[in-house]
Amino acid sequence: MIKKKILIIGATSTIAHECARELNNQFICHFTLVGRNRAELEKNKADLMIRSNRCSIDVGCVNFFDSSFLENIKNILKKSYDFYILAQGNLVEHGSLTIDTLSKSNQLNINSYANLIFIIYERLKKINRGHLILFGSVAGDRGKQSNFWYGASKSYVNTVFQGVEHDIGVNNRNINISIIKPGPTLTKMTIHLPNAHKFAKADEVAKEIVKQIKVKKRVIYVPRKWKWIMLIIKYLPQFIFDKLKI
Repeated sequence: MIKKKILIIGATSTIAHECARELNNQFICHFTLVGRNRAELEKNKADLMIRSNRCSIDVGCVNFFDSSFLENIKNILKKSYDFYILAQGNLVEHGSLTIDTLSKSNQLNINSYANLIFIIYERLKKINRGHLILFGSVAGDRGKQSNFWYGASKSYVNTVFQGVEHDIGVNNRNINISIIKPGPTLTKMTIHLPNAHKFAKADEVAKEIVKQIKVKKRVIYVPRKWKWIMLIIKYLPQFIFDKLKI
């Protein structure tokens, strides 16, 4: 069985953990799990160790709201990995939004995310290998009245993905990059939302993500139907779009 070294930042994310489970099923893995909540990280570590006695796991707890966390990440990056998965973030809910909650969400979803992409990509350029995997969202494909603040943060990630991908191509680098764009998925972050029971199941979403990562797919819509749904939504004329409450 093939060995893989995997760094997951935002490792307490439901989808990220389900991806770790799936990777654990298919490879002999060394995981480095990074997140804000040590108890949750240790719980996820124990879950993965129970499922496979061949895996090894390091855990790192950081505060994404303190810029000093980047020094911790730089130390982690002294090792090289096959997959660098960036999954941290939170949902911006318009109904309870204040300037303080928006600023805090932007710090996590945009500022810290951008800093992480920057330092990881600089590292990948030096070693000229590795696969960087970003978590976007279908919400980032077009601004919608229901979630445009969250969608804007994911649009930012998508633009950075496009720029890094172009840089890789122009400079013929031996690096891969993918962006994952999940549709509504049942997770800890969404379970309280209306109709959450109709959302995609996180384990099924993770299986598709891992399948597509293995073949180095650039843009990964999960479930796959969202590729076609968002294609329609993106190109709807504004006068029609304005009639849809989505």
